[in-house]
Amino acid sequence: MSSSNKFFRVLHQSKKSKARVGQIITQHGIIETPNFVPVGTNGTLKGIDNHSLSSLDVQLMFSNTYHLLIHPGVEAIEQAGGLHKFISRKHPIITDSGGFQVFSLQSTPTEEGVFEGESPRKLIELKGQSKNKAHSESLVERVSEDGVTFRSYRDGKLLQLTPETSVTAQHKFGSDIIIPFDELLPEHVPMTVIEESLERTHRWELRSLKCHLELSKQCNKHQHMYCVLHGGTNLDLRKKSMDTLLDPSCFQFRDTEDGLPNGFEGIAIGGSLGSNREEMLDVLKFTYNYLEEKIPQDCFVPNHILGIGDIASMKSFIELGFDTCDSAYPTRLARHGNLIVGAASGNPTTLSIKSSASLGMHDRPIDTTCDCPVCSGPDAYSVAYLHHLFKMSEPTYITLSTIHNVRQMMIWMKTIRERIKNDEL
Repeated sequence: MSSSNKFFRVLHQSKKSKARVGQIITQHGIIETPNFVPVGTNGTLKGIDNHSLSSLDVQLMFSNTYHLLIHPGVEAIEQAGGLHKFISRKHPIITDSGGFQVFSLQSTPTEEGVFEGESPRKLIELKGQSKNKAHSESLVERVSEDGVTFRSYRDGKLLQLTPETSVTAQHKFGSDIIIPFDELLPEHVPMTVIEESLERTHRWELRSLKCHLELSKQCNKHQHMYCVLHGGTNLDLRKKSMDTLLDPSCFQFRDTEDGLPNGFEGIAIGGSLGSNREEMLDVLKFTYNYLEEKIPQDCFVPNHILGIGDIASMKSFIELGFDTCDSAYPTRLARHGNLIVGAASGNPTTLSIKSSASLGMHDRPIDTTCDCPVCSGPDAYSVAYLHHLFKMSEPTYITLSTIHNVRQMMIWMKTIRERIKNDEL
């Protein structure tokens, strides 16, 4: 299949659905799509070093601008030669704007790990659950047209995040894919607040784009920026967001002569998508259908679903034509004693190792079809041993279970791509 965009190409379009197999081409490598993007909040997934992560075929990793700003800071990462060198990762990285974390600070606790890729729905569930009263109080001092002023959860220092500071930081990180500054709203707020926020978010995103284009020309390098579609569950506002951000005046559908960007090059679907999976699917179906109308037929544009990547949800939107999505799902599952199995069959499920029954499975690896270091070979670890490590809160458990779960997600995505190529999905 031909493409007018060297950044993204579609290799096969399913004859059975809108599912497609493609490639996102970046300065640090190719990302096969559809694909799952694990969240490495501080430049690492919890429990796995980045060398091991690469061996698991994680083609794109998601890191959080907000947390990296808090520590070690932009200057330290820039002095190290960029985020890839700082964290010893050779493969592509996508960074968010920091807006997600900043706005979640208005209503959620700030203990370590809370913001590791949690979906907006999960953040709402976490509201008010902090054991430390000070942590449950808002750290956001001021929201204005310029941006957001907030206090560091580490030392209480005042920091400011604007479209310009966010994008500049991501450029200095050397992020392959950049997310513009946007505002996250909780699910249930008055419509007037949603409309006001949407307009401000659009202005922030266009300012982010302007800064991105200026920095790209100054440095003569091609990092890629996605626009973020908002509007909550209101379909009219979703449509308005697409009309605004996919306008040819700010969206780049075709390559430029000099190879440098002149607009957004991809689409991220953000904001609250509903209170349940059915509502989420309705919003996504509407969004994907309208995107077909907005994107010229001879153009291919990558899309990314922000903050949603659990097995059940992914099964429901694979056939819509998604390209990438991110979450902390496999790492969070692992920490809570749940291991993914059956990915090679195309129908993964989870195995709980929390009960004492697991202690009898001393001859059974987690998954005999898994090729991860935990499961494969004559020295594969048993379910009984993983159960023991989990019950004793051994740090080794986190490493082994996370390696396995992340590899299972990568195996599943490879299986999905093969099934799409065969027109089975």
